[in-house]
Amino acid sequence: MEVTGSFVKKIYLPLLFFSTLLLFSHPHVFIYVNMELETFDKVKVTWTFDPIESENKIYFFDDDGDGKLNEKESFNLYTEGFKQIKDYNFFLTVKSDDKIYPVDEILNFNAYVSSEKNLSVSFELNIPVTDKSEQFSVTHFDTSYFISFSEPKKDDLLIIGDFYTAIYKNRTTPYYYDPQAGRGEILDTSKPQKGWLMAYPTEVIFSKKPLLDKNSTYSISVKEKLAQIQRYLYIELSKYLKSVKESKNSKSIFFILLLSLIYGVVHALGPGHRKIILSSYILTKNITSYINVISLSFLSALIHSASGVSLVLILSLVFLKIQPALITELNRSIEFYSYIGVLLLAVTLIILKILSFKKREKGVEKPVGLSLIIISSLVPCPGAVTIILFSLSLKMLNIGIITVVAMSVGIALTLSVISVITLKTKTILKNYNKKSLNIISYSLEWAGLIILLLFSLLMLSSIK
Repeated sequence: MEVTGSFVKKIYLPLLFFSTLLLFSHPHVFIYVNMELETFDKVKVTWTFDPIESENKIYFFDDDGDGKLNEKESFNLYTEGFKQIKDYNFFLTVKSDDKIYPVDEILNFNAYVSSEKNLSVSFELNIPVTDKSEQFSVTHFDTSYFISFSEPKKDDLLIIGDFYTAIYKNRTTPYYYDPQAGRGEILDTSKPQKGWLMAYPTEVIFSKKPLLDKNSTYSISVKEKLAQIQRYLYIELSKYLKSVKESKNSKSIFFILLLSLIYGVVHALGPGHRKIILSSYILTKNITSYINVISLSFLSALIHSASGVSLVLILSLVFLKIQPALITELNRSIEFYSYIGVLLLAVTLIILKILSFKKREKGVEKPVGLSLIIISSLVPCPGAVTIILFSLSLKMLNIGIITVVAMSVGIALTLSVISVITLKTKTILKNYNKKSLNIISYSLEWAGLIILLLFSLLMLSSIK
């Protein structure tokens, strides 16, 4: 019997497009998820399918064979494939005001093929919130495990308005579900019934206020709290920068500097910012002066921020409009070669330590060690880059530069505190047992060198 294209689409495509009624236990479709929030009552969701599933769907729906999906082909994909999963709430659960809602409608559906030949679909969700609603959550989960959704990360969430977001890996409150229910099934946090299973899906929380306290049964990590505070400071800083542009209010400049300083302090508490390199350097070298470690902290912070400003200013002289992708690519290259330099210097210091040069060793090791701070700090600060780009768009470069300087001082203050604590700890350990002073001193120096070496290798392996 001849199987026509129309027959295939009507009979087999819904089965091809998420066969959740028949297949269980392990995923056959992998979907990468992005979410975007611009207004508090609507979320835009984008799914990008794995290469095999993308190829299958493009094959069936790309009627003209051009490798793309036009408006008609996108409509056919929705009506003959995607629409079928409405019976499964589109594998989405929305929770607002502690109540779980089924997802029975999506808006503005669009399907397209990326430059990497992967199929993506985007759609919008109306969120059932009221004027009093402070937050809601969106959860992706397929109870059949036929589809595996990516674990959301911060980079997968785009928040355009004055809102905040947090990602919670639910580890305490299970979601119960009937694996045989299929159509109309939504996750339920009530007590399970016989034969039901439980899962701990990851929830993405969107909030009107920073998420700093315990949220429901989830504890907010220190890292997450820092991220929430940074976003709040960033939003307030952007408001004051715009107000200076509009009103030339000198009071706003004071608040800009104050917020930038505080932002720098909080920002430097997060990952990065040469803290490991500074601490390793202090452990490795025979430094006893607190003035020296504070000076190194300020030097590192200022070079880190100045490199970001310099990168943007140089690009602004070459290009009429700077593309963010270009800055990202250049920043990645600078970061890569910077950590190559750190790795080479770490190896050099280890070789010098092994050779145990005396006077000649000290004369060589000092400039080599100081070079660690300078080279590692050449990586442009993303915060400085963002502020300078923003100030250029507002035609307020001078305000942008003093904002970055204030932020740099805040970063330097945090680095100084960490450096002083490191030096103080090193001094206490060395003086704890004077008989073992040489052994302790020697062990600390080697610990610093090994940490530095491993850190540079780790950073190089993480740069893609």
